[in-house]
Amino acid sequence: MKIPITDENKKTNEESENRVNTSENQKEQEISSNDKNKDSYGEDRSQEELLSEYKEQLQRVQAEFINYRKRIEKERKNDFFTAKGILILYLLPVLDDFERLFEHYKGKNQCSLDEVEMIYNNLKKILSEQELTEIEDENCEFDPNYHEAIGIVETNAENDDRVMEVIQKGYKLGDKLLRPSRVRVGKYSEAKDEVQKDSDK
Repeated sequence: MKIPITDENKKTNEESENRVNTSENQKEQEISSNDKNKDSYGEDRSQEELLSEYKEQLQRVQAEFINYRKRIEKERKNDFFTAKGILILYLLPVLDDFERLFEHYKGKNQCSLDEVEMIYNNLKKILSEQELTEIEDENCEFDPNYHEAIGIVETNAENDDRVMEVIQKGYKLGDKLLRPSRVRVGKYSEAKDEVQKDSDK
């Protein structure tokens, strides 16, 4: 015997199905929420624990990046001073000694300058082959990138801020500065020039 389906029965069945669907959706949301709070080992983790772990990971990444940046900066600073650069830097005083020797014995018979000069030229040739070049200082303007001022010389307006005397030669290795030239720089004093003109009258 068939039971007649009334509108009330239909309504009851729909409400029952809705309750079942709602219950299933709630279970799915709970499962999804629990999955989010589980780590790779399947253990339950609170949001505070996860946040703390992510924070530690971020701090480790930041520390590694800072160390990497410091290492790169240090390598850049030391890059120029390769074995070749250090060797040449140690040899520069030899050039200085030779030049002082020439100045001391010039015009005297105690030393054969020809023989010493031959050694000097050989040494310069070796260094030149390694891309060592002298900084051109004669008749040039003072450049703080290549010159180290160790004194001033009073001069006229034309020679103001120009290299007047080279105390120690400077050198470049390739296109990089190896040692700046130590020079005396010309300085013009307009006030002193006016006083001199007045005294000449």
